[in-house]
Amino acid sequence: EPYYELNFKNHTFWSGKIWNYTLSFVSPSQPDEFRSDTNNKDDEEEEEEEELLLVFDGIKMGARIYLNERSLGTATDQFMRYQFPIRSLLNKGSEPNTLVVSFDPAIPTAGRYMACSGGWDWAPFPDLPLTNDTASRSHTRGIWKSVYLVRVSTVAITAVVPQIHYRGSYPVQALVDGEHDGFDVAVRVHLWSPRSISGHVAVQSSWGVSASSDRVTVPAGESNVTISLFADARSIKLWWPAGMGPDLKELSKRMLYDIVVSFSCSEQMSSTVSRKGSVRVHTKRRIGFRHFALVTGNDTDPVYVRDSADKEGTKFHGLFFRVNGVPLYSRGANVIPMEEMAGSLSAEAHIRLVQSSVEANFNTLRIWGGGMFLLQAFYQAS
Repeated sequence: EPYYELNFKNHTFWSGKIWNYTLSFVSPSQPDEFRSDTNNKDDEEEEEEEELLLVFDGIKMGARIYLNERSLGTATDQFMRYQFPIRSLLNKGSEPNTLVVSFDPAIPTAGRYMACSGGWDWAPFPDLPLTNDTASRSHTRGIWKSVYLVRVSTVAITAVVPQIHYRGSYPVQALVDGEHDGFDVAVRVHLWSPRSISGHVAVQSSWGVSASSDRVTVPAGESNVTISLFADARSIKLWWPAGMGPDLKELSKRMLYDIVVSFSCSEQMSSTVSRKGSVRVHTKRRIGFRHFALVTGNDTDPVYVRDSADKEGTKFHGLFFRVNGVPLYSRGANVIPMEEMAGSLSAEAHIRLVQSSVEANFNTLRIWGGGMFLLQAFYQAS
């Protein structure tokens, strides 16, 4: 137990050694709902067209990944998700497959990991040798997030990135529900496909607006499509920090809206589609509407706002935040990682942290730069 007494200082057990995570598994069979007859030739063709993605949500850090003794790649960044198509590498039938993730301290990582895992003024300093590439220390290595398989017959939606922009002029007075100029919502949809395929990308919103792309051809591999929506002032309520606007103490009652992103394919290019008709994959994100500005000058002067749009800052007023046109007196805390052992992080604890911050009358939480990208549950709760 590394947290027991001074065990964290004893690095002889793991430091300088190559450690392997090994898993044996049987290739997943075709789901029953995709089969009308196990001896049907169409089913065999359908399975050939599908791909199986092996996904690592988080590897910390410097590891080589092998499947059945064949190299899939090298993970060097704790904060990235890694995915590998593996169908052609799997053994048939009941013959087991062997997955190995081999952690080697000699692999350069360019410091792409939680900096405080090597110690900080609040974190234990292990007696570890410095890394070769960054002359730093890391107390932990390992698989710290989920590992799973994803079956892809048409496309996989790998990420959804909404970008929200206020349509009106720069506000220095409080925006009012139902009376402001509304928001543009640009939804970038990241896709992965095992082959080139055509279809439609669509976005539906919970405020009653939807949009769809023209027919697009998604190439094999990674790509992205952006869909634009409009949110009218009469259709939405503004999001405000705690203590401003509707002073809601319960996270579940915040002014947030859902967007559902989907890809639909209905062409006759594959047995999967020709026998099933339209194939649709979808996912959901939650967003809020607010105008936020980090102010470093006299933003009540329109000329200053215009001339400063592309600058990094000025020397006049220090800085403050303006939300929906209202200056914000920031009250809050600096958030460090809850655990040095990243694999022990709890989503529930992060949600509780945000709720406790609201109850303590905080309105700002700063993510400390020496830590990590926190669990998604934290950002969704915020």
